[in-house]
Amino acid sequence: MKKFVELKTIEKGNVLVNVNHIVSIESLTDDTSRVLLVGGGKNSTMLYYTISESAETMKRKLWELLL
Repeated sequence: MKKFVELKTIEKGNVLVNVNHIVSIESLTDDTSRVLLVGGGKNSTMLYYTISESAETMKRKLWELLL
């Protein structure tokens, strides 16, 4: 799949991530979610990002961007 996605993370602010595969999206609070992605780089590591958006908003956004 390998697409670049911009995420609004709590730890690093806005980041551009090369995504190979979305593993999970879970809700932490009403307006915060955590996403587990497999990066599209050379080593394709699994990365957790804490996002300042609800899980439903994040799912909708990723669905639109990646399909």
